[in-house]
Amino acid sequence: MIEEWQYELKLGNEKALQRVFSEYYTTLCSIVFQYVKDNQISESIAEDVIFNLWEKREKILPLESFRSYLLRMARNKSIDYLRSQHSTLEINDIIPHRLISDEDIFETYISIELQQLIDQKLKELSTQCQRVFYLSRYENLSYHEISLQLGISENTVKYHIKTALAYLRKELSPYILSLLVAVLSAERTVYGDRILSPITTSSCYLLRVTI
Repeated sequence: MIEEWQYELKLGNEKALQRVFSEYYTTLCSIVFQYVKDNQISESIAEDVIFNLWEKREKILPLESFRSYLLRMARNKSIDYLRSQHSTLEINDIIPHRLISDEDIFETYISIELQQLIDQKLKELSTQCQRVFYLSRYENLSYHEISLQLGISENTVKYHIKTALAYLRKELSPYILSLLVAVLSAERTVYGDRILSPITTSSCYLLRVTI
């Protein structure tokens, strides 16, 4: 299904362009970085992808799979950059090691988008609950270490983690389903009739939320 804002982008609506930046820029930077291994260059190429879309908007929009188009553009421009920086012999050695499959690109996109959703939902919890969850899931501290650092009991630590996980499962369930549907739809465009096993995608979501 083609979203209405694509038609607005085609007509030159700058708010629609801002939406593209907001939703895709970080993801594009992450994908490009896997090729070029440089933050500044990654940002430059990601911007180039979006502005290239803007310049061609009247000819190519609307797109059935907008996300797929941007991700493939990011990969192609990354490879073009590598070719411009290395000799033929060097590039033949570099590209195979850095080449990312369409499957990996989609998984990277989903991982980033889900992490952004998790961060957003965590901000809706109490400050102490956020701190406990962060120390446990991001700093890998034990219940005992967290209790000592925050001056609370281990039972309180367990309570906050249980509360955070329950809230994330409840709040993210509809997002996870919609993301999975979006990926499977996009893969039909990229892979034809072949659809990836749900294990590749859904298990990633559940692990990121429940571990």
